[in-house]
Amino acid sequence: MSNVVNYSSSGNELELNVLNTLENEKQNDNVNSRSSSSSSTSNNKSTSPNSESDKVMDMESEKESEKESPEGDLIGLQKTSSSSSSSSSSSSLNSIISSGSEQERNLEVKSASGFEETGPIKNPTSKGTRSNVTASLRTRKTKNKNRQRPKSMVEKLKTKKAIAIIVFCCCLVAGLVYMSVDLYIRNALDNADIEMTDVTITSMNSQQMQVNSEFEVDIDSPVLVGFSMSDATIGYDDSNVGKVTFSKKSFTTITDSYNSDLTVEISEIDTYIDMMQDFIELSQITIPFDVTIQFQGKLSLWKDRELSKSLRIAACGKIWFELSDFELLEFQSDLIKFECTASTEINTIVDAILPGILLDLYYQGEFLGSNLQEDVHVEKGENAITIQATLLAGNTTLIEDFINSKYLSFPAEVYVYIEGVDQSRLPVVFNNTISIDGFESFPFELIGLEIVEVNEDNIEMIMDLQFNNTSPISATFHEMSISVVYKDILIDTVIENDNSLVPGSNLFSFNVSLDESKSDLLQDYVMMDEITIYLKANLSLNEGDEPIPILDQDLDILGLSGIEFNFTQNPSVTLEDDRLLATINIDLEYTSDLEAEFGRWDVDIIYGDTILGVASQTDVTFKRGPIHFELDLDLDITQVDIVKKFLDESEIILLLNGTIFPHANSPQEDGISIFTRNFTMNAIGGFDFEINQMQLDKFKSNEMIITASIYFDNPSDVSAILTELDLELSYLETVISTPTFYNVEIVAGNNPLDFQFTIDTTTTNIFDDFVMESSLLFELLGQFRTQDYLMNMTIQMDGFNGLEFDISSIRITKLEDPDMSLEIDADIDNPTTLDTEFDKIWIELYYEGQYVGDAIKTDVVLTKNIVNSLTFFTDCTENGTNLIEDFFENDNVTFQMKAFARVNKSDATQEDFFLFQRDLSIVAFNGMPFDLVQFSPKSITDTQIEVTIDADLENPTKITSKFDELRIDIEYQNQLIGKLLKEEYYLEGGLNDLIEDLVLNENGTNLIDDFIESKNLSIKLTGYVRTGSVSWVEIFQRNLTMNGMDDLPLTMSKTEFVGADGDTLSFDLDFQFDNPSDAHANLDELKIEVWYKEQLVSTLLKADQELDQGYNSFNFQPDIDSEGTDLVDVFINNKTLDLDARVYIQFQGGDSMNLVNKTISIDAFNGLQFEVTHLSITDSTTDSLLAVLDLDLSNPSDIEVNVNLFSFKIFYDSQVIGFGEQSDFSLIKGTNSLKVNATIKGNDTAISLFLGRYISGKSSELLLDTNVTLEFENTATTWDFNTDITSDFDGIEDTFIDITFNTIGISGSDITADCTVTISNPMDFQIEFSYFLGPAHYNDTLSEPSEDKIYLYDIEIDHTADPVAIDPDNSTEENVVTPFSDLTNAFKLNALMLSSSLYIDVWDGHLILLIGPFEIGTYVDLIGLPVHF
Repeated sequence: MSNVVNYSSSGNELELNVLNTLENEKQNDNVNSRSSSSSSTSNNKSTSPNSESDKVMDMESEKESEKESPEGDLIGLQKTSSSSSSSSSSSSLNSIISSGSEQERNLEVKSASGFEETGPIKNPTSKGTRSNVTASLRTRKTKNKNRQRPKSMVEKLKTKKAIAIIVFCCCLVAGLVYMSVDLYIRNALDNADIEMTDVTITSMNSQQMQVNSEFEVDIDSPVLVGFSMSDATIGYDDSNVGKVTFSKKSFTTITDSYNSDLTVEISEIDTYIDMMQDFIELSQITIPFDVTIQFQGKLSLWKDRELSKSLRIAACGKIWFELSDFELLEFQSDLIKFECTASTEINTIVDAILPGILLDLYYQGEFLGSNLQEDVHVEKGENAITIQATLLAGNTTLIEDFINSKYLSFPAEVYVYIEGVDQSRLPVVFNNTISIDGFESFPFELIGLEIVEVNEDNIEMIMDLQFNNTSPISATFHEMSISVVYKDILIDTVIENDNSLVPGSNLFSFNVSLDESKSDLLQDYVMMDEITIYLKANLSLNEGDEPIPILDQDLDILGLSGIEFNFTQNPSVTLEDDRLLATINIDLEYTSDLEAEFGRWDVDIIYGDTILGVASQTDVTFKRGPIHFELDLDLDITQVDIVKKFLDESEIILLLNGTIFPHANSPQEDGISIFTRNFTMNAIGGFDFEINQMQLDKFKSNEMIITASIYFDNPSDVSAILTELDLELSYLETVISTPTFYNVEIVAGNNPLDFQFTIDTTTTNIFDDFVMESSLLFELLGQFRTQDYLMNMTIQMDGFNGLEFDISSIRITKLEDPDMSLEIDADIDNPTTLDTEFDKIWIELYYEGQYVGDAIKTDVVLTKNIVNSLTFFTDCTENGTNLIEDFFENDNVTFQMKAFARVNKSDATQEDFFLFQRDLSIVAFNGMPFDLVQFSPKSITDTQIEVTIDADLENPTKITSKFDELRIDIEYQNQLIGKLLKEEYYLEGGLNDLIEDLVLNENGTNLIDDFIESKNLSIKLTGYVRTGSVSWVEIFQRNLTMNGMDDLPLTMSKTEFVGADGDTLSFDLDFQFDNPSDAHANLDELKIEVWYKEQLVSTLLKADQELDQGYNSFNFQPDIDSEGTDLVDVFINNKTLDLDARVYIQFQGGDSMNLVNKTISIDAFNGLQFEVTHLSITDSTTDSLLAVLDLDLSNPSDIEVNVNLFSFKIFYDSQVIGFGEQSDFSLIKGTNSLKVNATIKGNDTAISLFLGRYISGKSSELLLDTNVTLEFENTATTWDFNTDITSDFDGIEDTFIDITFNTIGISGSDITADCTVTISNPMDFQIEFSYFLGPAHYNDTLSEPSEDKIYLYDIEIDHTADPVAIDPDNSTEENVVTPFSDLTNAFKLNALMLSSSLYIDVWDGHLILLIGPFEIGTYVDLIGLPVHF
């Protein structure tokens, strides 16, 4: 029902009409609220949760807004239009129009706070709603009493009409949009698709397969669409056999990928079995299924989407198991349980859970049981599955065989388990025989035998048996019995119950009682090399079972008498007056596995017939391996004379008797002898003695104390401790000291022993002998125990030997006729080990038998072990001799010298010692040897030369002589030119170096000029000395040669051309002067004038230069002016340029002098030399060829020059065939390699001849006529060169043609030859092939004699009418089939083909190519690999 408004009614009537109209719309509102407003109402509830009272307040606010704004209806219209547009998306067009009044009430209003709120006004027919609306309208009327008259009803009705029209238009547009979207979505859903990826099997069992998969959803929908998937029916092997159930059924298009678990149910068991068989054999199984996609919230136009898909599951790709790593887990009397690994390798991508693995085992044809391993996970790569299996013995001999066999074999089958399926239908994945290790006959081993007790009745022993369980299981046995038999007598039977065997080593100990009345086992064990015991053992698995034999064997035991005892001795031995203490080591290798223990053993030590002692040891145990015992010997040596033998001899023979006892306190009669051996004890074998040092610690006239270190050399490995050692020291058969030493230890090797002797010198003449003799002899005796002498030796000790003097120097301190004063240095050696004091030491001098003076030193202390230096001063007088006169006239003078010493004794008396008398010579003035080592000039000026004198003056004596002055005069041309003067000169013994510098002056001679110009000069030297009042005495005269400068030979070490500027050439020159003398010269100026053909062209100057010994180099960079000469032309066109150099030198302060004139040669330009190393043709044009020449241009100068232009013409056979040029490039010093472009164009005939040789690989001789213009940097100077050069150029090495023969057909006399001709282009540009003709030949090796190179036919290719283009580095092939008739050749060819001896060659041919604009014909060599048919 539509709303009707009465325009003529008043305000009250409007209210009633509105209320009536709302009342009449009850039915429409109820319908609309259910159908068209369900979506809108739900949205409004979510967006406007306000109560009904809040909505009334909103309407009142709206009325207030209308009073305040005249445009209130327009605002409401705008808001309603917006709201109506929003509502139109969820209701039909008719419902929207019929509910226009409600749409009108569904307006947005502004609250007092300014926020916009939107909310629908409920249906007025609803309970409580009408009174709310009425109240709202009345409130508005009351509030408008004081206002102006409101708008007329007509105006308001027009406004509401306008709103209704707008709402209608908006709804119409929304409906059209919705229909368009619906159409788009429907098309998208019609093309919807779903792909399943990453399919993974999580489990398989009971005809079900649990799968996890990723779903890739392909629905191109612009809006969110919900859909669901139904359960799918599946097929396998072209039959519907089950269904697929999806764990996730509802989806939306908001994402593209989903994950879901699937359950694949196979209804038919046969199909499931086939599927499982395929799964373990194929790399992939495919399960087709049909699924329906149902779309939610659809219109009537939307349809369900039915899809046919396939579930592709990665399978195993052939499973076949291998069983390995068998491990026993349990062993009982009726079963064996083990574990093994089933391994398989899967190469496909699979990750699945198999229902199970079933293992069946058989033994002796009887089924032992099935073993199931459920839920087996397999994946790509190596898979190892652990399976446990239980074997029930049943009626088989499984248990007995397991005990006594090394391994057992079982037929085995492995199936893929499927619940509820008969085993015969299960897939087989293993069918073979497996093996497991058994106990291998119970390998028992006797490893120990321990004697516990020995008494009158029996011997208690513990026997240890070891069982090595080779299997990995533990087993329990009811009973184990072991019987021990010796010499056919049962010694004992031992029974052990409930024993367990673990994997690996098992040790069992049995207590065995040996009745001595029945067996002599122990006695035989000790006395015999080997004994044999018989062992028998049985095993019962369960009570009442028959015993199983497990051990039945003889056991060989090594007896103690078969053991090799080795005796050694500890090196330490102690010697006392009545005892000898030592230790003996007993070592043996006990090889028996039987362990034996004894209470004690005794070892008797016997020397001769006397027992020296007994060594005992308790708790003796013999175990397998090396055994070591130590026996401490305490020997009584009072009864036998063994000490002297021990000290003097290297070894002593002792007898050792060993006895073993069962108990530590067993009496001697219970002992059993186990060895009697001779033992060789190492002894000292005699001492060697050596005195290392004997020295004085005190030296007085009445007492001497001497300390000595004596080395005892013990040659043996034995060490000894001497409890007492007595020494006795004698001098000249008189005992002078008797010390005693205690507990002296002497080890192997050298033993230093320090002793001290105190000597009373009053009893002998030892003091005087010590001073005057060079050595003294003492006798030393050593004793151990008064009757045994250890040493008797003579000791030598150094004496003072009269205080040996050595005169080191004599210096003349005064020489005045008739007196002479001397200073004498003496060295006195104290060879003793004691500082010794003398009251006085003096010397007396005699000349010609007359006393001339003495020198005295008092209170002299001579330090031990060093040379003591003393200086004596004496004043000599002639005393009637010619001492002074002889000194000046002879080479030397000789004195007689006597020496004395004095010692004050303790009794206040004095004793003088005469020490020695000897001759003493000193060098005199006449006779001093002079040897000139060097006389060399150091420097030179224009007036003087500084020289160095190096001379040796020899003093033939060891005495130093002093002179007041030494003078050397130097003469040249009989004129004194220099003098050397030395004051207070000391001439020491031996050679004396004299090195001095002095200055030589010309002094009227030509010394300087001669030194510069001459190679050497003759000089004379004269030496003089003067002392005291004596005038100068000449001591030597020598003539010598001094090296001169020899005109300073000149060489040129560098001559480099560096540039040109017009007529001026620039050079870099090094002038090298060789100074053969040792003189150094300072030059004010060095000047060199350079002349060319008697014309001065340059002057070179250097100031303040130095000229040293040897080579002196001076660098000049002259500019040579060639104006008015042909110098430049000569330099350009010749190899060398000769110039004259005139050298002048000027010493400091002197005049310039012409030193030398010399012609110097400079390397010239010699034209511009170059070489063409290679020519290559690179491209072609319409009328020419382009080429590149590789050139090596030589720049002989030392500078970089610029080439303005390099142009050339190329001649072949005297005809121009090309040209080229290059400009503006630089040439560095030496060889320059560059590439120059050239054009091949000119005489066509000559070019064709050249190219024919070029392409056939032959060399050609070309002439290059060149013109070169050089320019020098920073100048305008240019030089022009014209050079002709002839060079040979190689042709192309690569071949243009190759021929391969395919077949030869022969039919009677008809022959058909088939070959392939390949024409290649090795050039860098395109060429054309025109023609080829080449004869084919073969060799007849079957004829007698054989024929070579028989003509067969011509291979011809003719493209002259249409040449074939060939690109660079490409080729073209021509298949040439040539038929011809030749009966003779057909016969020969057939015979050669039948014997496989046919070879065909093409040796040469005529080839025509078009290279650029030139047609080239040439003969080419084609010798290559022949073709064999």
